[in-house]
Amino acid sequence: MSKVDQLLVDFRETLDPGDFIVTVQAQRFVDYLSEHHAADLAAWLNEQAVSIIGQKLKAMLQRERSVARRRAKVHEFAAAAETLDEPAGRTTFETYYATSHDNLWRKLAAMSHDDLVYIADRYEANGKRQLLHAALFRHLAKQVGPDQVLADVLSEEQLAELQGRFLDS
Repeated sequence: MSKVDQLLVDFRETLDPGDFIVTVQAQRFVDYLSEHHAADLAAWLNEQAVSIIGQKLKAMLQRERSVARRRAKVHEFAAAAETLDEPAGRTTFETYYATSHDNLWRKLAAMSHDDLVYIADRYEANGKRQLLHAALFRHLAKQVGPDQVLADVLSEEQLAELQGRFLDS
């Protein structure tokens, strides 16, 4: 664990156990590091750069895919799929998806059968997981009255048991 990571663990322990805004606390921590541990912060940022840039690039590709999906007209996409021609302008054929556990990104137009099956399986698994989470939170909402919070009606142990029942099925 780097010095900055340890300082972050220590900082986390100082946070109010109530509500707080993560980005405000992150700025406080960065300000503290800049003032008292500038060299450690610079070294840590350098170590994190690949991961941070990778996450930003992934988010950009996913955002482009979402925008393209919203803009593409259904009949244009269907016609292009039938003729293997691209309609004018940017289409969903130009969007990227992660096509393997190795996180290889490929344009939709260049995907193989195995790539498409992998993506379909991921969407199916993610969808099932999201539905299980939705069911858990709906169940929790039914137990919490209008003037209550979850901790008023459930213990940590009860919550863990419910999570196991809903999410481990």
